[in-house]
Amino acid sequence: MKRLPHLLFALLFIIYFLCYQGVLSHVIYYHEQHHLFLFSKEYFLKQIHTEGLLSYLTDFIIQFFYMPALGSAILAGILAGIYLLTHYNIKKITGQPDILQLSLIPSVSLFIYTLPVDHSLTLIIGAFLGLLILGCIAFFISGIWKNITLHRINVPGKKKKLIISTALITIYAIGACYIFIHSYNMPERIMIMAEKSVKEKNWENVLTQTEKYINSGRTNQLISYFHNLALYHTGKLPYQLFDYPQKLGVKALYFPWNSDSRESEYGHFVYEDLGYINEAQRWEFEAMVVWGETAPHLLNLARYNIVNKRPEVARRFINLLKQSLFYRKDAEELEKQLHAGSVPGLRMALENNKEHP
Repeated sequence: MKRLPHLLFALLFIIYFLCYQGVLSHVIYYHEQHHLFLFSKEYFLKQIHTEGLLSYLTDFIIQFFYMPALGSAILAGILAGIYLLTHYNIKKITGQPDILQLSLIPSVSLFIYTLPVDHSLTLIIGAFLGLLILGCIAFFISGIWKNITLHRINVPGKKKKLIISTALITIYAIGACYIFIHSYNMPERIMIMAEKSVKEKNWENVLTQTEKYINSGRTNQLISYFHNLALYHTGKLPYQLFDYPQKLGVKALYFPWNSDSRESEYGHFVYEDLGYINEAQRWEFEAMVVWGETAPHLLNLARYNIVNKRPEVARRFINLLKQSLFYRKDAEELEKQLHAGSVPGLRMALENNKEHP
């Protein structure tokens, strides 16, 4: 029984890590793309004033999600650590082991909580820090608990205790698997992984991801939009556009401006590809207003302003990126192109057209 908590900690860590590297890899990617930690006094003061210390610490941790394996290990370690800290606190406060394995419930519940990507990780960081502080308090005042009589669950014999713990762990595991399966959002994963492939310009993978969704008989504007973008880039658009029902009409080819906060993240793709940089910049700026100064928005706005011959505006976004840990090199590369007026892979549709009176 003494080794059981450490075995469960190791088992939980492995399960969580494999999930975040596999079926939940989109969760790690999504959070990294929507948070940016900067090493600057201005950023610190702004975050503390507007979001609070806990949000600041959460952003600090999320920046390491840039490396998926490291991000998965960190998040898995925190969630597994919540189990171990809960077990330790129960043992310190009650003076007896957690025979009912109640310590598993917070850890597993918070793991399931991370399934929807729009759930903030601040709750998890807060729970971990709270349990850590409680553990420190329990350690220093553990002598007081000895004078407090608590009702104890007396189960004679180590074998019976092990049987009870094993039975309850099995019940918890079955319940967690059931909730996980029914809470898992496959369409959400497909959309995020398709977006990732679009950003990486891996068009064959975009087609693979979007066809999974389309073949299920469902209709989604973002999926249709990404699918048609991939057809365009692979030269298949004239031949395969109508292989699937185009129920959305022209909305499957681009996002009309509806002042929708969610749509604002995606409208720039088609305009960038067509060389309409001013329109792409408008969409990207609106997205930054909604979602904040995250790396994808800052990178794109820097690129667009370089091409539009606005080096000083581009420098503002580059300077912010240079304060980050993992996007500094990208910022330095863009800085070299500031006065060149061009960025590899980016073109202006009308740059070679001369106007005549």
